[in-house]
Amino acid sequence: MFPLTAALFALFVANISVAFWLIYLWRTASHLTHLGDWGPDWLAHAVRWCVQRLYALGGLKFGGIVCVDEKSWDLDRQYVVSWHPHGVNAVLPSLIGPLRTIESTCKLRTKAVVGVASGIFYIPLLREMCLCWGARPADREILSMALKSGRTLFITPGGIYEQVHTDPTREQLYLPKRLRWIRLAIEHGVPLLPSYSFQETRAFSVPEWGMRLARYTFRMVRWPIMPLRGPNPVTITLGIGRALEVGEPDPNPSDEKVARVLATYLEHLHEVFETFKTQCLPPEVAKRGLVVHMRGHLTNTAVLPKHVNVIPAHTHEDSREKASELT
Repeated sequence: MFPLTAALFALFVANISVAFWLIYLWRTASHLTHLGDWGPDWLAHAVRWCVQRLYALGGLKFGGIVCVDEKSWDLDRQYVVSWHPHGVNAVLPSLIGPLRTIESTCKLRTKAVVGVASGIFYIPLLREMCLCWGARPADREILSMALKSGRTLFITPGGIYEQVHTDPTREQLYLPKRLRWIRLAIEHGVPLLPSYSFQETRAFSVPEWGMRLARYTFRMVRWPIMPLRGPNPVTITLGIGRALEVGEPDPNPSDEKVARVLATYLEHLHEVFETFKTQCLPPEVAKRGLVVHMRGHLTNTAVLPKHVNVIPAHTHEDSREKASELT
C-alpha cells in the first residue's frame, strides 16, 4: 500500500504544481507585452554573473565586438539588429545582456528588446530570466509594438529551424520563408544592422543522435528536445556590419522590394563574414566560407547574391511550419 500511497501523493503534488503554474501564467500574461525593465537591476546583473561564470567553467567567453565601419551607424538611433547564426543554444544574448545595460557591450544607447521563441516563456525560471534579460516573445504584434515605441530590436532570423540544422564544421544560415524581420524593418522604416556571431555554432556540442532527435521532436511538437554538451572552450566574437537604410515606412512592402532589401542585407552580412572570418574562426571552417540557404522563394530571387542557395518551398519539414513562426 505504501508505494501506491506515495505515487498518489506525488501525482497530487504534481497536479497542484501545474495548477499553480498555469494560474501564475494567466495572472502575469501582461508581463510579456510590458516593454520596460522587468525586475530590479541587481537581479539582472546577478543572473548575468551566474550565467557567465557557468560558461567560464568550460572556457567559453566573449571576445568583444568588431565592426566593419562603426561610423556607418548612429549610437543614438533605433535599429533592427539581426545576428546569425542561431547555434544550438543561442549563447550570444546571455553574453551581451541584460539589454538594460546594452550600452556597455554593443554601444547602442537606445532601449532594446530581444525577440525569442514564445515556448521559452512556459518554462519556469527560464521565463523569469528571459523577462529580466529584456527578452519578449517573438510575436509580430509585440515586436511591432517595440519598434513603434522607438526601441531597438534584436532578433536571430534563423530561429529553431536553423538551431536543429546547426553543423559545427561549417558556417551556414537558413533564412525563414516569410522574412518577417526584413518586412518589419521596412514597415516601420527602421534601418537594419546585420551582425555575425563567430564561433556560435561551436559553443555547445550535440551528438549526432541528439540532433536527429531534435529535428524529429521539432517536426512533431514544434519544440526540439536537444541533449547539449558543454560549454566548449571557444571565444564568441560579435561582428557588426554597415547599417542598411530601408527608406520611409511602408506598411505593405511588395515581394520585389523585400527581395531588393534582402539582397543588399546579405551583401553587408557577407562583408562582415569575409572581413573577420580568418581572425575569428578555425582555418578549416573559414576556408569553406559562408553558405546561405533561402527557405521557400521570393518572386525576384534573381537579385540575390550567388552564394544564396534557394531551397524549394514545399519540403517535408517546411510544409509543417506553423503560420505563427516569426521571421
